[in-house]
Amino acid sequence: MREEFERLLPVMKSGGFLPTADHQTPPEVSLEQYKTYIRLFREYATLASCR
Repeated sequence: MREEFERLLPVMKSGGFLPTADHQTPPEVSLEQYKTYIRLFREYATLASCR
């Protein structure tokens, strides 16, 4: 997941893009995977907001 956030960080910094599931989290995603996503999302959203 970190690699994907790294790939998307430049687009996030440009504004108007937040990497989220488009409709809902698929049922095969474990709670631990979801917690990891939330932690990384917060980390990269903070990085993206720093100009």
